[in-house]
Amino acid sequence: MNPLSKVFLYTRHDYVRNNLPHSKNLDIGAGLHPVTRDSFTVDTEAWKKPDEIASVMDLPFSDRTFDSATLLEVIEHVPPEDQVGALKEVKRVVKQDGTVILSTPYITNRTKALWIIVWWFWENTVQKEYRHKHIGQLHFNDLLRKVRESGLVPLSSKRFCIFDVVVICRA
Repeated sequence: MNPLSKVFLYTRHDYVRNNLPHSKNLDIGAGLHPVTRDSFTVDTEAWKKPDEIASVMDLPFSDRTFDSATLLEVIEHVPPEDQVGALKEVKRVVKQDGTVILSTPYITNRTKALWIIVWWFWENTVQKEYRHKHIGQLHFNDLLRKVRESGLVPLSSKRFCIFDVVVICRA
């Protein structure tokens, strides 16, 4: 992992950990860096060695199994037409009034043009493995609309490293 990504990842993970209840957490799309050592990890790629191989669209857990769930840099990898369904599926497996924390690129009318330039540079140099994988990037207002449409209640948001936002929700 490059040094810039490392700083970004650790800063965001520290913030998320400080806002997670000490609980049974489902870390969706954890990759090689789960948000906590105790999180139950889910990913679609076996080489990342998750606890369970599954898609956010079809989580293999009973209703209200987890106290919390994290989706850090996941929702933008879901096709736009499936994003509300993915968030509903996460809400289904989190206990009522549990915590759902998600992060995604922060795109607004003011940041969109700069984001396009920076992302093109990023995926063509530093992080080539992400090239063409952000298929469902969201404007921040659309993200909040889809969060509400899924039945989650956004409680707060915080920007990180200019181009990222963490949204804390209640299930």
